Amino acid sequence: MKKILALLLAALLVFCMAACSKSEEEETKEEENVIAVDVSTTVAAGTFSYAPNDEGDYEITAFVPATLDLVDVTLPKTTEDGRDIVGIKADAFKTKLTIKTVTIPDTYVYISDYAFYGCDNLEKITMADSVTTLGKGAFQKCIKLADVVMSKNVTELPVDAFSGCVALKTIDLSGATKKINAGAFFGCAELTSVTLSDNVQYVSTYAFTKADKLGYAVENGAKYLGNSANVYLVLVAPENLNIETCTVNDNTKVIADRAFAYCSYLETVILGKNVTCINGTCFENDPAYDGLFAEGATIPELNITYNVKDSGMYLGTEDNPYMVLISVDKPAAVEKFKIAASVKIIADTAFAECVNLEDISYEGSQANWDSIIKSANWNHDMSVEVHCAQ
Repeated sequence: MKKILALLLAALLVFCMAACSKSEEEETKEEENVIAVDVSTTVAAGTFSYAPNDEGDYEITAFVPATLDLVDVTLPKTTEDGRDIVGIKADAFKTKLTIKTVTIPDTYVYISDYAFYGCDNLEKITMADSVTTLGKGAFQKCIKLADVVMSKNVTELPVDAFSGCVALKTIDLSGATKKINAGAFFGCAELTSVTLSDNVQYVSTYAFTKADKLGYAVENGAKYLGNSANVYLVLVAPENLNIETCTVNDNTKVIADRAFAYCSYLETVILGKNVTCINGTCFENDPAYDGLFAEGATIPELNITYNVKDSGMYLGTEDNPYMVLISVDKPAAVEKFKIAASVKIIADTAFAECVNLEDISYEGSQANWDSIIKSANWNHDMSVEVHCAQ
């Protein structure tokens, strides 16, 4: 019995010691976490605060300048204890009027929403190629920003990215930029040149609203942007809203979203043979921008003449009138639908309103069907079976 009691006492002692040890360890971790969210480092330009983001990686959260004079800011790559800093939190540098230049080093992968909004004296921003993501309005209303060295790996320019940067004259997006959203360069009054990537896939026609000095390549009544190798890469907009016919340049790959909004006289569009990115909203008015018209004004309707086959509404080239399936006639009533064999692109809005569609027959082979350019959500998550003729 004494031996049993002794063993029980020994086990209890070990358990208590382990519990105490675990409790002390948890307290230490809690203390470390408290310290981790309230740390900073000071350099000549001022004091940077940083803290873990939702994934536990460190980001810059705030900056307090050391002086009222203009300063050149190079962001720290690591915390004081050597951990990489990977991004900039939303609003971190918002309206810091003493910043003249900013250099973002190669540990950073993102710049969050409105990070540098309203930095009135910011003249230059240099991003390392490690940066892949910009938040909306990241540099909005930086009124002296004239020199932007973009990361070659930023894939998307969000809404209002450089909106109101009235001193910006040129920008090179020839790296990995695939998407340019509405308002990205809104009101950039001095912008004259934009260089696009060959990989661009989407441009909003409103990306350059009120950027009135921007130089376009103009042909057959349409305005294009591109690069030195292909100035006709993206058809951004018509030269004026009274255009009746548009023949798209053969070198064009992308038709900008809402490119022909409010072109009430436009009836005929002949696509270039190399177009790869187009959707139905290229030829629709945009309710979000109807406010551009005076109150009580009649908003013009579009009257595009489509090539119609088996209830499908197509656009194409002279050789292939059925190159792009734009939409479906009377979509809500369609249960079965036949796609022309010569179609090369299915616009991402083509089946948006086909709520009863269950079956698609394609007149070509399975291999050709697989090669058709489609958006990831081309069937709008409907349960649709596709049957190939060959």
